[in-house]
Amino acid sequence: ATDQPIDNYRSVPTDAASNAMLTQLHRQFLHAGVIVALRGLSCLSTPMDEAVVDESLAAIERAVSGLERT
Repeated sequence: ATDQPIDNYRSVPTDAASNAMLTQLHRQFLHAGVIVALRGLSCLSTPMDEAVVDESLAAIERAVSGLERT
């Protein structure tokens, strides 16, 4: 967790607590049907239509809401 803005992959915190949360988030994403790299990186495809984007956003919301916050 950080109170600093995360602008790119280089600004993602790498302390133990942040890594544990990112690992948990990665698992939640997979459970929600979203493929995201362990470092939190993902991508969108230009052929995605609005319905696919909406479905992806809903899956991301499910993943984030499933996080256990300490």
